[in-house]
Amino acid sequence: MKSRFSQLAVGQRFELDSEDWIKISPLLARSEAAGHQRMIPRSTAVTPAGTLAATPAEPAPALKPALVRAALRVHRDRCLGALEPPLGTLPPRDRDALLAALDDAYRALLRQLGL
Repeated sequence: MKSRFSQLAVGQRFELDSEDWIKISPLLARSEAAGHQRMIPRSTAVTPAGTLAATPAEPAPALKPALVRAALRVHRDRCLGALEPPLGTLPPRDRDALLAALDDAYRALLRQLGL
């Protein structure tokens, strides 16, 4: 029974052009035999492999909140460092307002991430 590539779950095996493949993303598949990747158009007709259940992808390792906070702090500091020369050309009130807005955005991001 043919299905469209877009109907397969990520991790599901299928056959295309007499070759066995595994769907690895919405548009990519990996050849089981050769290991190379190929973009498969969503509308491509494929044959799902028997009744094999979709193989769940290996979960990503959990991020440590302290490392995420530290990485965001480094990113913020690098951005502020890059802005330092042009900030010096602004009137003090405008410079302070811009820095406060950037700090507010940084704190809002930390809150959104639960950090």
